Amino acid sequence: MSRWRTRAAIDVLGYQILAAFILAGIVNGHDVGVIRYESDRNGAGKPNATRFMGGAGVQSDHKRWSIARSKWFRIGVLFVALLLAACGLLAARWPFTRSAVVKALEDAADAKVDISSLQLTFLPFPGCIAKGVVIHRGNNPGTPPLITIGTLTIEGEYYRIFSFSKHLRSIRTEGMRIRILTDGAKMPSNRRDDDQLGADVVMDELIANRTSLEFISAKGHGPPFALTIHRAKLAPVSGHQALYFETDLHVPEPPGEVHANGHFGPWNKGDAFGTPVSGIYSFKGADLGFAQSIGGILDSQGHYAGTIRRIQVQGTTAVPEFVVRSADHPAKLETSFDAVVDGQTGDVSLRSIDAHFRRSAVMGNGAIRTQSPQDAKRVSLALAVPKGRIEDFLYLFTEDSPPGLLGDMTLECNVVLPPGSDAFWRKLQMDGRFGIAKARFSQSTTQAGLNRISRRAQGEKDDVAEEQNVLSNLQGRLSVSEGTARLSNVTFDMPGVSARLSGTYDLLKKVVNLHGTAHLDVSLSKTTKGIKSFLLKLIEPIVQKRRQKGADVPIKITGSWGHTSLGLDLKKDVSKF
Repeated sequence: MSRWRTRAAIDVLGYQILAAFILAGIVNGHDVGVIRYESDRNGAGKPNATRFMGGAGVQSDHKRWSIARSKWFRIGVLFVALLLAACGLLAARWPFTRSAVVKALEDAADAKVDISSLQLTFLPFPGCIAKGVVIHRGNNPGTPPLITIGTLTIEGEYYRIFSFSKHLRSIRTEGMRIRILTDGAKMPSNRRDDDQLGADVVMDELIANRTSLEFISAKGHGPPFALTIHRAKLAPVSGHQALYFETDLHVPEPPGEVHANGHFGPWNKGDAFGTPVSGIYSFKGADLGFAQSIGGILDSQGHYAGTIRRIQVQGTTAVPEFVVRSADHPAKLETSFDAVVDGQTGDVSLRSIDAHFRRSAVMGNGAIRTQSPQDAKRVSLALAVPKGRIEDFLYLFTEDSPPGLLGDMTLECNVVLPPGSDAFWRKLQMDGRFGIAKARFSQSTTQAGLNRISRRAQGEKDDVAEEQNVLSNLQGRLSVSEGTARLSNVTFDMPGVSARLSGTYDLLKKVVNLHGTAHLDVSLSKTTKGIKSFLLKLIEPIVQKRRQKGADVPIKITGSWGHTSLGLDLKKDVSKF
């Protein structure tokens, strides 16, 4: 037994020596020999050193097995060594720890950053998931934060970590809220003006879902203007080059959906609203009913370029059924425009407008802006109608159907629509000049009365065949405020008569009240016969000047629109024409 134990110990010692030489061979890059053990018939064994440290005599099959085992063992050890080295390098250079992420965000935003929780991710890409991210405004946590993010997911790539690159694969945000101060307020910064925001970090793409972008008055003037961005994709993202973006968002006024794509940047750290932007857009389903006094669904498309503070926009709009609520007569309205939008305040400067509806065209320019920061926006326009139809405007703006007056129309006016929920006619402010050529009334009774006056003013009899006489050179000044149109120096001509009137038209009650003077081509007594002619001869010295052909008589046009009457405007109610 002792002899067997002695041989077993020798065998164990031999295997240990063998293992040592194998490891030594791996380290030195040499093959090691193999000691064969052969057992005798009694079970005892003795070493048969056929080859040791390069010795000869090993059989070929054992030699091949020894070399193969040595090769794979070395490969395995090398792999393990490399793996351990890589793990050590990753541990030393891992960029997605809480402290590393906070520092990177603070360097990029130049502000204090807080994170509620952070979870590391390793597959399929290295990165992290941060929740409750707050980027404060400057270094003062007491003010409302600049940005809050519900979930921030950052993904990198392993080969970029090993190359010490600050290039990220992607960043995704869910539930981000951005607050931008207007009124010229700037966020405090320790950077130089020529520093680029996040210039040393590059992202292949940034995807933001469910983002709220709010423009807040730094002086507390009025509620914030907020945009709901359903989804935005930006690529690539860096502080030193422009990026491509594609976004879908909701606009509150008029409420509708916008799809836009284009280029943004590079970011101007010293003046964020000076950052360049350009691209194309489409605006769908915008409900004009938000203005209460008008209605219709607007679609628009166009392109834009400039800086956030001054975006030049050119586009077209179409409203298939545009209505003024007080009239409720739908008409197809199409426009083309050239405008400048201030992304900081939301103000719009309309450099040119070209609108078409029915058979009329309107051109002009104007602005949509606030007079003071605490006020809502007001519309101010300078409009011109070089060639239109009065019936188109009456159809759009009055309840009468068909319109009471027909004819070619020209108009030059300034229009102001203040903010508020008042009816359109009550808040409309307008001042200008108008002209209507070849005018005639659509109501047969009104037109017949004018035709009769025209014949009598020419000394003709009433039994002369009926003709469609028309008003010519109908023109005057118009001023509208508080629901009342004030007409002045209104003149018109028709065969045998020329007149000048002034007065008012109540746009809410539809009541006409005009007074003036009419010049007749013949004397007053010749406009009638019988006892009326005799009585008029008595007052002719009053209404007719010496050596004047014809007569000047005071007249008035009164009554509700469509049912007006034209008569002598004397202190006593005398007979009408």
